[in-house]
Parts: sequence; C-alpha cells; structure tokens
Amino acid sequence: MRMVSCYACGKRYDYDDDGFCPKCGAFNQPARERSAAGARVAEGGGKPPAAGKKRAQEVQRELGMNLKQMEKAMNQLLKSPPRGRRLPGGDR
Repeated sequence: MRMVSCYACGKRYDYDDDGFCPKCGAFNQPARERSAAGARVAEGGGKPPAAGKKRAQEVQRELGMNLKQMEKAMNQLLKSPPRGRRLPGGDR
C-alpha cells in the first residue's frame, strides 16, 4: 500500500488502487525507495561495489563491439553502388 499525495490538488490516495488522483485525475508517481545496495553506495563515499564495476566494464566492452559493427556496416553501405532511381522523376 503506497500512499501518494497529489501534487495538483493535495489529496492523499492509495497508488496501488488508483493510478491517477481520484479527485482531479493527475498522474502522480510514488517516491522511489532506496535499495540496500544504493544505500551502501551512498554511505560508502560513492564507490560502487566490485560487482557493479565489473558489470559496467562488461557493458562498456559490449558497446565498443557494437560500435565497431555499426561502423563496418555503415562503411559497406556507403561504398556500395546506388541501386537505381530512388524517387520517380528524380533524374531530370
């Protein structure tokens, strides 16, 4: 049961029962709850846990590989000859 206070009219209501304010119809998201890992990071001086750092490195490596694949595909596309008229009447 997450109680939310409407920012538009001030009415408090249960977010799980009503996604929108029953009085004025405004959408109000409930406040996020901090996870235990997030609380530890905030209290520990901002250093992420080792598992998070390892995952960030994996994602960065994966993004680098995806970028290389995109560059290769774009180079092949730009080097290929045109395949004919693209628009009717475009060669006048």
